[in-house]
Amino acid sequence: MFKYVQEIIVGSKNILEGLAVSFASLFIRPITVPFPDVDIKDPEDMKKKYKGRLMPISENYRGILNVQMDICIACQLCMNACPINCIKIKRVPCEKIKVMSTTQVEKPKSFTSTRFDINIGKCMFCGLCVKPCPTGAIHHTKEFALTSDSLDKLVFSFVSKEEAEKAEQIAKVIKERKEQEKLQAKQANTETNKSE
Repeated sequence: MFKYVQEIIVGSKNILEGLAVSFASLFIRPITVPFPDVDIKDPEDMKKKYKGRLMPISENYRGILNVQMDICIACQLCMNACPINCIKIKRVPCEKIKVMSTTQVEKPKSFTSTRFDINIGKCMFCGLCVKPCPTGAIHHTKEFALTSDSLDKLVFSFVSKEEAEKAEQIAKVIKERKEQEKLQAKQANTETNKSE
């Protein structure tokens, strides 16, 4: 009998605790952001409009990926680090130049991309592709709203067809120049062997 009464008391106490939480929420004003009318990426705007009750998107938020192709050295480290193979890169040789990384360090560039595609539909936003990038070319944005009626629209191509064709033409010229240099070096080596 004592156990039965004790269970009723414990059950009643749990019900009252749940009702207290529900009753307290009746007096809390809900905060609803009318997205996309309100820019929730601007922290100052969020503080002003919501008086500190609603925090903006954090600085380390991992949203949709973006690539700065002007500093990408086509090293393919991001593609190799991706655990689900949503990044596809094809590269060709280019004129050797130095590019400035996002950390203000010069990095040599001897390849350029003829294809740099990211399938955002497959991406799990883990950030493993961002960490190995030596120039910081690939990075997460704060963009999160991405709806589409087709999976094909979720594949982002960062290299246009015109840029790819131009890069392939330059690569062809570089290849021909290297072959000529090898041929000239071979002829020079043959002539020195004959003179000895």
